[in-house]
Amino acid sequence: MFVYQNTKAFMKRTEMIIVRHGKTAWNEEGRFQGQMDSNLTDLGIRQAEALGERLKEEEFSAVYTSDLGRAAHTAELIAKQTGHQVTPNENLRERSFGIFEGYTKSEIAEKYPEDYTHFTTEGYAYVPPGGESIETVSTRLTNCLDQLAEEHSSGRFLVVTHGGIIGRFLRIVFGLQ
Repeated sequence: MFVYQNTKAFMKRTEMIIVRHGKTAWNEEGRFQGQMDSNLTDLGIRQAEALGERLKEEEFSAVYTSDLGRAAHTAELIAKQTGHQVTPNENLRERSFGIFEGYTKSEIAEKYPEDYTHFTTEGYAYVPPGGESIETVSTRLTNCLDQLAEEHSSGRFLVVTHGGIIGRFLRIVFGLQ
């Protein structure tokens, strides 16, 4: 859980509580999920329920989630405890990894050796075939979170999303692009 404080005009303080979805079957297998989906494991369900239990004592006005199943399921389990309605938002989706989705690193290296080499050496600049650039993800994420912060100016809300999105957000906040 990460709390982001957005201080805008007139020094209004807006807080976002940002949460990663629970553990999935593909997390356990080391598969690239991207915008494909994998169900929460029993542990992932317990993680979401425990976080819901923890968050039911916190005050916040809304719950937003990626529209992908693993994040939406996590958000629903949390909201069951907190009493909030969940609002899906496709802009909170994980980065699309295109042809890599559903495969492990070793499977990608074997099936798409040239693309995998580019992926591991070009970093920020590389776009997997059929996927998204990091720049596209950063723009989509920044626009989404800024809009939500404006809608909840001087308030606090919860966002359930993905590890890659949270990592990207932290890089933006700390200027590490």
